[in-house]
Amino acid sequence: MPGADARARGPLRVHALAAATLLLALVMTACAAEPTPAPGDAAPAGAATDEPDGSGEGAREHIQVGVTGTASDSQLYIAEAEGFFNDQGIDVEFVAFDSGAQMIAPLGGGDLQVAAGAPSAGLYNAVSRGIGMRIVADKARVNPDEPAFLTFVVRKDLADSGEFSGPADLAGATFAHPAQGASTEPSLNALLEEHGVDYGDVDHTYIGFAEHIAAFENGAIDASLLLEPFLTRALNAGLVEEFVGLEEIYPNQQNAVLMYSEAFAEETDVAERFMVAYLQGIDFYNSGVEDGRFGGENGDRIVDILLEYTSIDEETLREIRPPGMSGEVNLESLRADFDFFESQGMLEGEVDLDSVMDTSFVEAARTGG
Repeated sequence: MPGADARARGPLRVHALAAATLLLALVMTACAAEPTPAPGDAAPAGAATDEPDGSGEGAREHIQVGVTGTASDSQLYIAEAEGFFNDQGIDVEFVAFDSGAQMIAPLGGGDLQVAAGAPSAGLYNAVSRGIGMRIVADKARVNPDEPAFLTFVVRKDLADSGEFSGPADLAGATFAHPAQGASTEPSLNALLEEHGVDYGDVDHTYIGFAEHIAAFENGAIDASLLLEPFLTRALNAGLVEEFVGLEEIYPNQQNAVLMYSEAFAEETDVAERFMVAYLQGIDFYNSGVEDGRFGGENGDRIVDILLEYTSIDEETLREIRPPGMSGEVNLESLRADFDFFESQGMLEGEVDLDSVMDTSFVEAARTGG
């Protein structure tokens, strides 16, 4: 597991990788589900309208936000459905993407003001090529106290036959990742190191999370670090057996982040107001997660919101393991994963990780400015 005392470093050197690394799955964000766009006619991105905010004062701001329709978008949907954005004088337009990787170019070009993304090789390569963006908040992480929404699974027939008996048997196995340079790679490396297996001894293949179920069914892959809701679907279909949760191997790994475009980050007032509503969404979300499932005070309300904004069915929503989130980014995890990508030659150019991070918006929102 990455060390607990990672310290700030200087500019980080990186090496070559094909442009396909931009096709990372977010995190932890990849999903075939399409969210329902926010109601109402869209105004130009970032434009102020003449309508008052929720307090009856001031112009409203129209903000375009990239989403993938997964549970890690819950806090955004909650903030919209519960009126937190409205209270801040913000009209949000959700723009659907198949993955976080597809949001990078529109974010850098100003067509999106806010986006989700995985802290992946592709993200850092985009920064090294001059695409302006800032990592401003946590979006999904591994909760160390609950069953993780990312779990290591193996094909059930391999487990039943005894051919696979534990992580040491991953040597020579075909392990699926959603994309090259995705955060599942340092996660797997942490597991392998703990069991004395070299990363290069595993056969790595790259297919989107949505295709993992079919690949398990036809025997094309042996194991993967599977993401909800695909984890629940594969377990219910009897295709896989889980053998270790990511919370046991890499607690608090930062799996997805919220990003601002450079231009939006410079609009300090509205960017801070957006963050206030976003963190209110996270607080509401956390009050609706209990014993590793949606429950507790606001669990039913969250399920209703996700039924409205995503295509995930209610039965699956009741069974999935929700991602952890707090708002504050785990910089130690980002550094550890960055170091792994660098060690594997997955990166290009030069990136100063500290220059990509901007914690000021969360800090301002938490302290009231």
